Amino acid sequence: MHALLGLAFFLSSITNAQEEYSTAKRIIGIQVDTLQRNTASILFDKSLNTYHWTGATFYKNSIGPLFIRLNEQFLSTLIRTNRNLITDNQLFDMRLRYRLTDKLSAASNVSSFILSDNRGVGTGIGKASSHGAYGGVAIQPFEQLIIEPLIGIRFDKQLDQENRGISYWLSLNSDSITFSGYLSRVRGSFQYDKLNPRTLETHNASVGIEKIFFGQTRNLVQFNYYRNRRDFYLSADSALMRQHNILYNIESRFDNVFAISDTLNYSVNDRMLWTFHGNIYSREINRSTRYKNINDPSQSQPNTSVNELKMEGTMRAMYIFGKSLMSSLAFSYLERDEKHRLPEIGKDGSSATDLITKNEERKNNHARRTSLASMMEWRVSSSDTVSLSGSATILKYDTPSKENDDDRDELLYLVNLSTNHRINQHLHVHLAVDASLSHLVYLFAARSADNNWNRVIRLAPVIEYLPWKNIITSNTFEVLANYTVYDFESVSSSPRSYSFRQFAFIDSTSISITPRLGVHWFNNIRLYERGELQWQTFSERPVNYFEEKTYLGAIRYRFDESLLLSIGIRYFSQLKFDYNGRERSLNGYLRSIGPVSSIEIDVGQRTHCSIRGWYESQSQIGQPPRSVTMMSLLLNINL
Repeated sequence: MHALLGLAFFLSSITNAQEEYSTAKRIIGIQVDTLQRNTASILFDKSLNTYHWTGATFYKNSIGPLFIRLNEQFLSTLIRTNRNLITDNQLFDMRLRYRLTDKLSAASNVSSFILSDNRGVGTGIGKASSHGAYGGVAIQPFEQLIIEPLIGIRFDKQLDQENRGISYWLSLNSDSITFSGYLSRVRGSFQYDKLNPRTLETHNASVGIEKIFFGQTRNLVQFNYYRNRRDFYLSADSALMRQHNILYNIESRFDNVFAISDTLNYSVNDRMLWTFHGNIYSREINRSTRYKNINDPSQSQPNTSVNELKMEGTMRAMYIFGKSLMSSLAFSYLERDEKHRLPEIGKDGSSATDLITKNEERKNNHARRTSLASMMEWRVSSSDTVSLSGSATILKYDTPSKENDDDRDELLYLVNLSTNHRINQHLHVHLAVDASLSHLVYLFAARSADNNWNRVIRLAPVIEYLPWKNIITSNTFEVLANYTVYDFESVSSSPRSYSFRQFAFIDSTSISITPRLGVHWFNNIRLYERGELQWQTFSERPVNYFEEKTYLGAIRYRFDESLLLSIGIRYFSQLKFDYNGRERSLNGYLRSIGPVSSIEIDVGQRTHCSIRGWYESQSQIGQPPRSVTMMSLLLNINL
């Protein structure tokens, strides 16, 4: 895994991506995302026995009074086992707008979604599709607001059931609307599909109101609403088939969310800024089945409901002492309540009903989290910077049900000290020291054996050296210690507390021999040990020890502006040692070595193609040697 991460880092370090943004175009009925480019791309990736194909096309353009926006995405995955597992996903969306007048446009939307998964062969759950076609108008009553009422038909298929029906779609979209000094933004879309016997709904709305008073003093209030309803077919048992004359039951899932937030920034003066933020979030999730067992209700899936209420408040102060010193202090409080219930509880008093009710009630929980955080940054000189940050957080998690013993308190302290020193134009030194201390306490005796303290300390200096313009090297040294100590280990028959210590060294070097020829090197060495810990005496019995080494080296040559070739070699090894007393003995090893290569081709300014791959030969104790081939292909065209 570390070798793969190292390879990704290495490959990314030898290529430079250039992004071009197309000019924004706007026509009545649509607002253009200025960051989205017109592109078509194909990506292929092979990793071990898994193959991925990805295709994507995005295109938008205005041709006279006609605006077109097209989005196509396709993803296919093949897993080669004793039976090939294939999953295909396809998504298509096209929008057309034809300007009739300055305030009116004809509008048309076409959408399609197809899912195919052969892992569900025999059950029917591996195939689903949905297609819709809409027509209507785009109205612009004034410059900042666009309203689009659409009506159409939707075709939906799930299991082997095909449904069709009328579909309504209404969208609202506004730019910044200014009124009496208040800046407002409105976004919303509302879709209702009547597909007898199923109903689908997707609604969301967002309203933001902002007032800028002076300087950095401003207030922003936001309202958000979301509703999603989906009806799914479920296989019906024989009793439901006889009683209701059906083949499939229908499960309905409702998700309703409402949130309101207020953020106030208050600038006391040029040096001090206060921020107050509050948020209320309410969510309700309902799940129900349409057909029930009339003769024996206990055999039916019960209707369930989950209500979540979350309230959060934050207060932050930032103060600038001068040009060289800045600090901040923040306090936050979060309270969250979650309740599970049965909306329709039977009145028969049966033991089955009581058991279902108790199972839902035991999921109820109430959490409170309080945090205090502070940060200070001191610019000692033009070449030296020191920053210190820390936080303390306490979480109280309570469960009202007597059947649930997961009540707990969690305490967390975090401290970070980092420095940045520029010795000269060639040498930079960074230093980071992190400390983490957490305490987990279960309140009931049944779980108290898991109470523990976790202490993590990390020291990571980084040296960046640039002796010449064409040479850059970065070296990271990291020492980490992790100690987990259980509170009541003394009453346990076997020790559970453990320690984890690690040393890591990372070296990344790049040398440009000529403007066309370059050499790159990356290596990562990790030495880590795990042992049983006796915290009282701070002694340990080592259990196992690992040595991991990753080396990557490559030569890069640019033939011209359109062709870049890189070829190299990668080596990875992992040695595992067990302990007999204090003596280490080799218990396992894994070694792999093989070439890596990449080719990047630019055809003009619009087409880019890259091919990357590597081959490795693996050897492992107790396993026959094997070879692994991995590769990826990317073709991207700017339309």
